[in-house]
Amino acid sequence: ITGIMYSNGIMVEDVQMLNEQGILSSSSWIKPDTLKYQGEIAVGEAVYRAECLRCHQIQGYNAIVPLVRDWNSDLVITALNNLDQIKGFMPPFIGTDPEKNALAAYLMSLTRAGGTKSAALDSLQTDSLNVPSEEMQP
Repeated sequence: ITGIMYSNGIMVEDVQMLNEQGILSSSSWIKPDTLKYQGEIAVGEAVYRAECLRCHQIQGYNAIVPLVRDWNSDLVITALNNLDQIKGFMPPFIGTDPEKNALAAYLMSLTRAGGTKSAALDSLQTDSLNVPSEEMQP
């Protein structure tokens, strides 16, 4: 909804706060120790889930891997810095620079791994969160 909400569900009015505090600061589904102990790839995957997953699968429909397959890390960062300018329908990257760098590292890990499910996914298990199981259904 132009001027109100981006296609990834992030409200325009929240962008400044999320750029200061980080996109993951409002991601209640993330396991608390992911940010502190699981490393940059796990954090990058969490950022991907928060910002990209609504429109981009890893492989399949509107897949991210074919988009970045031949890119280097500098090109990924440049694209993340200019998403909404490169493609007008894309939202801008929202979050901190460390989150952006983590997302870039995660995307690069997918190209090296051939786009298979990353091991970082295991670090994002929600079983330690206080979320009723019926809310966790896909």
